[in-house]
Amino acid sequence: SFSVLSETIKAVREELVARRSGSGGSNSENVQQYVEWIQDLQSLEREKLQWTAALHLEKIRARNQQEELRHVSKNKQDDAAEDSSGEDRVLGLLKEGIANLEHKIEKCVGDINLVLDDLRCALMEEMEEDEA
Repeated sequence: SFSVLSETIKAVREELVARRSGSGGSNSENVQQYVEWIQDLQSLEREKLQWTAALHLEKIRARNQQEELRHVSKNKQDDAAEDSSGEDRVLGLLKEGIANLEHKIEKCVGDINLVLDDLRCALMEEMEEDEA
């Protein structure tokens, strides 16, 4: 689950911080970079989680609005036409909000993947240097 992953990442970061303080030279600089990447990952994951929660709420609101529109159209009266157009606008705004949140989540996922790629490449380079 998310909490287990979060705790694991915290433990890795703490271990890297301990190693950084216990070593000197370029290895210490590498460890500092790893710590920064992990902090970036945590921040991006937290942001993605917030956007995802907001997306779910917006989808619930849109679904409720659609149900309201269906109910109004079934019981349509002459004076309900004005209310219906206002509710149509609300639904349109909710759909725009959903699209915006989906875009923000996609951007977060892309940013997370970039950080993971940087971390993966740096670790591979370090492993190659250790083998040489």
